[in-house]
Amino acid sequence: MLILYLLLFIKAFVFCFATGVEQYFVLISLITVAISWIILGLIARLPGKVGKVLSYGFYVGLSLFMFADAMYYSYFWTFITFETIVQQGGQLGSIVDVILLLLTVSKALLIIDIPLVIIFNKKIEQWSESVTDKLHLRVFGYGQRKQPLKLSAALVLASMILFSIVYNAGGEATLFSQEFFHFHGGDILKVGPIHAKSAEIESTELFTTEDVLQLKENARLKQGKWTGIGKGKNLIVIQVESLQNFVVNNTVDGQVITPNINEFLKEKGTVYYDNYFHITSMGSTSDAEFVTNNSLHPSTEAPTYKQYEGNTFYGLPWLLRDNGYNAWVFHGFERAYWNRDKAYPQMGFQRYLSQEDYSVREKIGFGITDKDFFKQSIPYLKELDNIDDNPFYAFLITLTSHTPYEMPAKEQKLKLPEYMEGTYLGNYLQSIHYTDEAIGQFIQSLKDEGLYDDSIVVLYGDHYAVQVLTPEIGETMQEYLGHQYRLDEITNVPLIMHIPGVDESITNSETCSMMDFYPTVQNLLGVDNEKGIVFGEDINNMTKPHVVKPQTILRRGSFITNDIIYSVNRDEIFTHGQVYDRKTYELIDDVSSARELYEETSREIGLGEYILRKDLLKPILAGEEIENLVKNDEGLLSAKPLYEWDGMKTMLRRGYQDGVRQVLVKGRWVDGNKGLNSPDRLLLGESDMDLSELLRYKRDNPELQIILESAGGNETEFFEKLKKIYPEASEQIIAGIRKYDSHFFVGAYGFNDMVLDLRGCEYEENVLKDFLKGKYLPGVILPDEDNGILPAAQTQGEVVYFRAPREKGLFEKPDDELLQALVKLK
Repeated sequence: MLILYLLLFIKAFVFCFATGVEQYFVLISLITVAISWIILGLIARLPGKVGKVLSYGFYVGLSLFMFADAMYYSYFWTFITFETIVQQGGQLGSIVDVILLLLTVSKALLIIDIPLVIIFNKKIEQWSESVTDKLHLRVFGYGQRKQPLKLSAALVLASMILFSIVYNAGGEATLFSQEFFHFHGGDILKVGPIHAKSAEIESTELFTTEDVLQLKENARLKQGKWTGIGKGKNLIVIQVESLQNFVVNNTVDGQVITPNINEFLKEKGTVYYDNYFHITSMGSTSDAEFVTNNSLHPSTEAPTYKQYEGNTFYGLPWLLRDNGYNAWVFHGFERAYWNRDKAYPQMGFQRYLSQEDYSVREKIGFGITDKDFFKQSIPYLKELDNIDDNPFYAFLITLTSHTPYEMPAKEQKLKLPEYMEGTYLGNYLQSIHYTDEAIGQFIQSLKDEGLYDDSIVVLYGDHYAVQVLTPEIGETMQEYLGHQYRLDEITNVPLIMHIPGVDESITNSETCSMMDFYPTVQNLLGVDNEKGIVFGEDINNMTKPHVVKPQTILRRGSFITNDIIYSVNRDEIFTHGQVYDRKTYELIDDVSSARELYEETSREIGLGEYILRKDLLKPILAGEEIENLVKNDEGLLSAKPLYEWDGMKTMLRRGYQDGVRQVLVKGRWVDGNKGLNSPDRLLLGESDMDLSELLRYKRDNPELQIILESAGGNETEFFEKLKKIYPEASEQIIAGIRKYDSHFFVGAYGFNDMVLDLRGCEYEENVLKDFLKGKYLPGVILPDEDNGILPAAQTQGEVVYFRAPREKGLFEKPDDELLQALVKLK
């Protein structure tokens, strides 16, 4: 087995390199080594051939999973989750070329040895046993067959030391976002039984009456520039695959890349939004469709079309249908891809024309060519136009310019410079040049058929085309652009609208995003939205500088404004992020200047997830009272007195009669009666009252909130034992923890409601703030000297900050205002 241990050691470091670990690189790598060695060691101790077979199986499986993580990270900047595998596994065959493109030496090293290890396992075993025997004989004085458990014990001790170093440095988030076993351990817990309850806790993210009113107000039609200028016009929207803004009005070796789009920009009535950004998440192209048509944030967990296929929406198709429009969607690919066949009816589209409705004469890349797609769509558009006298909404999605951008030789019409020939960038330019020609032909066909002048015609890019998947791509982009390829260039896509009635061609450089498309078009068409909610704002009538809140390339919490870019670090600690000046792209040293917008961005994306998870549009459209949608908007900032109880029954009853509803008590374990084979008992405070008595009292008095802490020792072991001996306790008590790292482990034992007790602890306010931002705690207990954080928050002794109770007597997560207050410490 020695060779497997050595290979695992190497692969842990290769994996961290391939996935761009930034914080604690060596420590993170060694933690992965330690955990993998411990698991392998335990498996290897199984008797006979079983241990050997399973050991090699573990090694191969781990190697493949690391490889999958590294490949997925290259494209999405995060590890793959089990939920993603289940929901998107069927689409793997369509992206084989992309996978090959992402393959680098470091990633290949994760799997290249697997065939050799399997084929030569017998020789490897013989060599390993020989070397191991010699080493043990030299070091311990005996061979491995007499080996005690010293090595395993040493590994466990080493891993504990490594954990403590990272955790004590405030690195819990670092571990769970960068270390292989921590990430997937958390992922397993999410999709297991524990997730059912934690998802409900997460869904109670603060959502106030004011939020609902603001989102509804965003949706209303407001009189302003160009309001109703396109009233009664058709709406034809083209979502162009991988159209990035840097190719528009640009050349390569003197050749225009997008001549037809450039001409479209010059036409009278065309408005070019050149500072427009895509908002997509795990659903890529499908998320671009979703955000564009709904002005809602996509799911951060899985493709929105799949995750929420049964949700109720009131986006652009439904709004226009309510105003007499007929709404069709066109896409020349597989009908069920991205779950579109189920999602589109929920979105409001009346007909979906897919691959089966087109004659695929020639394929480029995924399927039908863009030229054929547009040509064959014209008769369908005429059919749509002739349904009745009402206008129509046609939403078309192109396909040819999809990665990896491989074009037939006859369609490669650009003469590329030598350094670009055969590169990812070069292939992309050839591909988008072809799509540009197809767009030009389509616009001409619209004119020939008399549809152009009676329609608002829109085109935009769905997402980035060229990201720095490999160093070579980055170098090629830098040589072409003449400067470093910037984050805001990667995420910048063009939005172009031809609006009949506008008397000139205009460029609007206001920072905006796909979130703003829906309200912008709504204003042009002059239709009011009395029913729905939107996050965006009409670009042509913005009332304040816009903040773009992306989810890919730039991680959740990152943002782009007219002036700066804030990029969240991979470990998700705010102070580790970077702020760039958009004019110079130089780093700004003072990260704190981005704190307020970081908080706003994180909260808004959380609200977007809440809306999807709770299917909030359904009750809103049903006319339910707003107050009924938000059940917890009273007492949200209540700071309630905390009473530390000594375990005496009389004091508990007296306090409850006097109005005490929150108590904290410490528990200590005492040995059970071993002669009677009794389990250990948990006694409370300094009394002899058993926890079971308190739980009975709690059942009779459900308003009582019990915070239980360990009187001493390891608190994670305390709650692990508590779960085994008192399994019902996890539903009735709030776990009091004193260490950040306990949150994950105590939660894994089923205690999803926890209070962080900071009395007697040293803590950094920024680390505390970031910890609270990503967790779902009912409250925080602060030491007496930190009182005065909120008005009337001071009590004798300590202060505990709680949210208002929700169902089952549990508390909710502290809201943003409370979180900000918590860290305004002296």
